[in-house]
Amino acid sequence: MTHGVICLIDENNFLVTSEPIPSMQKLRLGQPVSEVLKNGFAYRPGLLSLINSAKTAREQATQTGQDIAALHQVIEATEKTARQPVEKNSYGKAISHLRKQIRALRVPAARHAALNWYPR
Repeated sequence: MTHGVICLIDENNFLVTSEPIPSMQKLRLGQPVSEVLKNGFAYRPGLLSLINSAKTAREQATQTGQDIAALHQVIEATEKTARQPVEKNSYGKAISHLRKQIRALRVPAARHAALNWYPR
């Protein structure tokens, strides 16, 4: 999960969302959904999801003998950030650093399309 949008069913069985989700066709190529959602609650679920992706990338890189020292260090720093209250700048920097380390590896996790959807 990279974003959270609240979806409720009202007493008349109508779907009510906290905000409309745009069609992916309306976004620029590679544009994070977070840039168009005003209240998408993206930072904590996005950061936690990216940490899981980084751990997958670390496992894949280990199996192929790649150097994972930098990735491991950034995962630890990002986990510390995730334990702090959400703050746009610190979470954004953590997401950016972690995404960069994942992309530096030659593993399937580094090519996952959702890496471009995380908030900046």
